[in-house]
Amino acid sequence: MIITEKTSVISEVKRAAKHFAVSFAALAVILCGAGIMSPMEASASAIPNKGAIAIYVSGPSKRHVDSSYALITKKLLAKGYKVVDAAVRARIEKQILQGKVARAVLAGDGAAIKKLSAGNAFSVMIAVGIEADDEPEVNEFKLYTGTATASVNATSAAGAILYGGTGSAKQVGYTKGETSQKAIEAAVAKTIDEMLQ
Repeated sequence: MIITEKTSVISEVKRAAKHFAVSFAALAVILCGAGIMSPMEASASAIPNKGAIAIYVSGPSKRHVDSSYALITKKLLAKGYKVVDAAVRARIEKQILQGKVARAVLAGDGAAIKKLSAGNAFSVMIAVGIEADDEPEVNEFKLYTGTATASVNATSAAGAILYGGTGSAKQVGYTKGETSQKAIEAAVAKTIDEMLQ
């Protein structure tokens, strides 16, 4: 097959990468070197930069949820994304809790997210579920060691799954609270960074 248009080449490469489970990033490096694809096209993340992004975080405590939300927002803004304002965030969280759809949203359920997007003006929902050790353990150095896991699903307002991933992190601290907080932040940062690559 001979492909003459640049967009057709990029589409075919993306299709082939999915079909053959080849990393699009590896193919992009080759295509950039050959001058077929620009570095800007090659560095495109799974999350489109159109419209505002809604973030929903579920975690062990309000403090962990709020700090994770702030960390995710900071990372998105640093990459040039827009995030819904506080009023829209509060309305979405209220609708999720009242509709008892938190599990569906965290799982990236397209129908639930499509329903939430009506009237809330977001283009993508990033849902993050956080789990942490209930009791960080004391290690041989008399410091606490704790582990946390963050699962992330990004779904378009139309209900299409854009990204799904999980990351975990282990951290050490002087107190149980500090250790849990550090582990959660590290797990969330790792997962969000992978999503935005």
